[in-house]
Amino acid sequence: GPAGRLSGPAGCRQAADVCQRVLRFIEHNYARQPLRLRDLAQELGYDSAYLGKLLKNETGLSFNAYLEQIRLEHARVFLLQGLSVGDTAQKCGFSSIEYFSNTFRKAVGCSPSQYKFGKRER
Repeated sequence: GPAGRLSGPAGCRQAADVCQRVLRFIEHNYARQPLRLRDLAQELGYDSAYLGKLLKNETGLSFNAYLEQIRLEHARVFLLQGLSVGDTAQKCGFSSIEYFSNTFRKAVGCSPSQYKFGKRER
């Protein structure tokens, strides 16, 4: 199977290269709603289970957890630049303001509007 092809140093290099493409793809397309691992696999021409495993090895996170982390990093920047919570949610690929607010609060420890107006954890 593909695992055999990817053994040895050349395989490591190839896997690292594919992983970089995955990370770049997520960085460029995180705002897409929805963005699924299988969409990414289709565009890059790889099996989605294989890409999921690569990403997990590289980042320690599942595709969805990594995507959420990237979206939240961008969301923080947009909020601090003065974007509204609604616009930020939309620009970062969250399906609704409620979902964005809940996800943000869980990850950051305060609501997006608290974050925006400077009530960040010390």
